Amino acid sequence: MVHEISDPSEFDRQINQKKLVVVDFSASWCGPCRMIAPAFDSLSRKYPNIVFLKVMEDTNKELIIEQGIRAFPTFLYFIEGRKVDEVRGANINKVEEKVLEHMSSVQTYFEGDGFSLGGGHSSEFDARAARLAKFGSSVPSNAIPPTIDPSIKKIERETFGC
Repeated sequence: MVHEISDPSEFDRQINQKKLVVVDFSASWCGPCRMIAPAFDSLSRKYPNIVFLKVMEDTNKELIIEQGIRAFPTFLYFIEGRKVDEVRGANINKVEEKVLEHMSSVQTYFEGDGFSLGGGHSSEFDARAARLAKFGSSVPSNAIPPTIDPSIKKIERETFGC
């Protein structure tokens, strides 16, 4: 969904996200702007991990001057507040091409620290110790991680389901 910007402080907040942000600078009197608006809205539904904004000339003249907009529509691309690209004119194919070009430069996988696939353990030895602890066994804190024989690993898999 395209979010319409109401003031410069909101614009600053939105473009400083850790996502790709695409901003459509338009005017109500602009025919090409009205023509491309449904296609821009469609892009926002196609790429939900990207922020799509609209800045209307009628209500945000200062912001348009500040951003150096000289033609309508103009599409600016931001990553963490930094302008990375621009498309002038009602060319939705070019707008989408730039979206595809820049979306790969933003990490949108998982936000936060999370855990590794082994349950958050930093090594195979830690993971093994955690499995053993689950069943009431323990590994001495001063134990050196053993070189585990493949036959033991097989027994562990069969016994503990790991």
